[in-house]
Amino acid sequence: MSLAMRIYFSGVVNGSYRAQNILKTISDAGIAFTYNPMTYFSLEMKNKYLRKILKFFCFIFFVPFRLILIAYSTHVFVLPMNTNMMSIVDIFVGRILNKIIIADYYISQYDTIVKDRKLVSENSLRGRFALFKDRFLLKAADIVIFLNESEADYYQKVVGVNIRREKIRIIPLCVDYKREMFISNQKDYESFNVCWWGTYIPLHGLENLIRAFSHIGNDRIKLYLFGDSNEKAKPYVSLIKSLELTDRVFINNDFHFSNGKLAPILAGTCDLAVGNFGSSDKAKTVLVNKLVDALSFGIPCLTIKTSATTELLPNNEGLIITESNPESIAFKIEECFNKRSTLNEIGMSGKKKYFDLFSPDIFRIKLLAILQE
Repeated sequence: MSLAMRIYFSGVVNGSYRAQNILKTISDAGIAFTYNPMTYFSLEMKNKYLRKILKFFCFIFFVPFRLILIAYSTHVFVLPMNTNMMSIVDIFVGRILNKIIIADYYISQYDTIVKDRKLVSENSLRGRFALFKDRFLLKAADIVIFLNESEADYYQKVVGVNIRREKIRIIPLCVDYKREMFISNQKDYESFNVCWWGTYIPLHGLENLIRAFSHIGNDRIKLYLFGDSNEKAKPYVSLIKSLELTDRVFINNDFHFSNGKLAPILAGTCDLAVGNFGSSDKAKTVLVNKLVDALSFGIPCLTIKTSATTELLPNNEGLIITESNPESIAFKIEECFNKRSTLNEIGMSGKKKYFDLFSPDIFRIKLLAILQE
């Protein structure tokens, strides 16, 4: 396999753990590959218009080189979160040259900007273009990798495309190993720390979680929010102040897995993780990353039931299920506090599921199996 196969990777790697894991798996397996990082010259450029101009000229400059690389490759592999015009061109060239096209369909760009975040309307130029790119990716690829069957069905419905079942492959979310996963920490039983981490997007229903704390009377129960942006956190800061929860709900946007600060905090002090409380169709379908993070640490996770959690965690391994309204969330948090002696067993069942389904070893096995077909 490693002698005959040559893979051309299309898209951007920076900031995507899944893309990094794909490249690592291919490299460790000894498979020849090439990667053409179009953003190399523009990553540090702050002005978005100059950045676009530079990308355009880089694209023109690299076209002959890209054509040669694709022509010499056996596969064109579109990395996750790369539904962009450059990848569309790579796929188009790959189809003409009869290459095997693999696309990791991590999320739908159309669903994200139109349905979920509502940044543009479906009839806008940007919305229609995003729909075109999503549809092209699904139709043109020989193999489409989804995170789970539930999301495969959901995204096809959203973009209005039905692809053949034999084109679909499933590789669930993957969370890298961290040293904190293998260290047993003694929690402080004087307090009960509920932790949320991630990006400030509507999918998570974060406002429902914050409002839940206005229904919790126990001052020993605290909520810690580890986000990614001081600017995007402002509406939640205002909500916390308006509900007079500043002594029990805290925001910190400086702790991330990428800088090594978040993992020790979660492993050492987090009693209960929280997942997704959104109300959109997407929120009711997907398995959010932070839920898998929680499983990997053996921390029980409070979340709503989704199609993907039912599919991948049929016995609610590592999960405590609630409705998305603040009252139900508050009731479950207080119940967890009162029955905290049972949480370790729930967390350990989730950790076992992590090793069985979401670990780098399982990711590697599944990806290589697809390439060996």
